[in-house]
Amino acid sequence: MLNTLIKPKTTQLFIAIIIAILTTGFLRLQLFSGLPSTDDGYYVFTSQFYYNNWTNSLEIKDMPLHLFQLATSWVYGLDVNQYVSLRLIDGLVAVTASIILFKVILKESGSPLFTVILVTTLLILMNDIENIAYGFRNSTWAAYLPLFSALLIWQNISKKDKLEKIKIENPAIIVN
Repeated sequence: MLNTLIKPKTTQLFIAIIIAILTTGFLRLQLFSGLPSTDDGYYVFTSQFYYNNWTNSLEIKDMPLHLFQLATSWVYGLDVNQYVSLRLIDGLVAVTASIILFKVILKESGSPLFTVILVTTLLILMNDIENIAYGFRNSTWAAYLPLFSALLIWQNISKKDKLEKIKIENPAIIVN
């Protein structure tokens, strides 16, 4: 029975989750209590601004559209520390993107050992304090999520489907 539960894909997913939690999750958890800075303060304000305008039925105009901040503005309706909650949401998005990145690299390389070494190194570098500050600094990880997901979906399309989509007819050459 245990052999039916432990399959290579299950093991690989488990390794991806562990690596994402130990690198991305752990590194971000160390920074949650940091003081606000200009970048993340601006994005937190933007989330609060969106929430305030939505709940008071005000129009949002003359302002760039921040999709990640708009999607996380619901936090201001809860009776919690919104700053830490927004950092936690950003961390969960980053962990999810890290798992998908692991799966993309594994599919491309075919080597679990190479993938573990490469992705662990990448995630440590990508989650450096210079890049993420204390979390919710920018929407980079929220942008990685659909990018890595699209790569994973593209990798899982069969080769026949790929070839049919990029098939180019040879044009006739006309010589005068």
